[in-house]
Amino acid sequence: MLRLPARATYAMLALVRLAQAPGQRATVAALASAHDLPAPFLLTIMGQLRAAGIVASERGRHGGYVLARDPDSITLIEILDLLETAADRPVPGADRRPAQRALISAVDASVRTSLQQITVASLVASGEVLEAG
Repeated sequence: MLRLPARATYAMLALVRLAQAPGQRATVAALASAHDLPAPFLLTIMGQLRAAGIVASERGRHGGYVLARDPDSITLIEILDLLETAADRPVPGADRRPAQRALISAVDASVRTSLQQITVASLVASGEVLEAG
């Protein structure tokens, strides 16, 4: 089973929540409590999403986050790439043979292609993400 980094999982769960209520602002506290996520960690993630133009935020009494883009245009691979850190990246093995490198490259390309098909909108449409939360 593919394991996603916590940052990407939390980001996608928050984005799905925002997509469920288009135009309605949601606070980090509300997004975190929807799936029992750590609010301080989610706040950092939301800041990264805001900096990338995926969400918009407003401060104040009626503030919070909203999607800044169409949920059909936000893919899981984009979120993974955005939130990836050096610790998440595999260390290239200097001793790998060409056939091993070719196999790993082929698998990586296939996984990336598949993850490009998963959008926030497709997760909302499936309903599975919210039912499990």
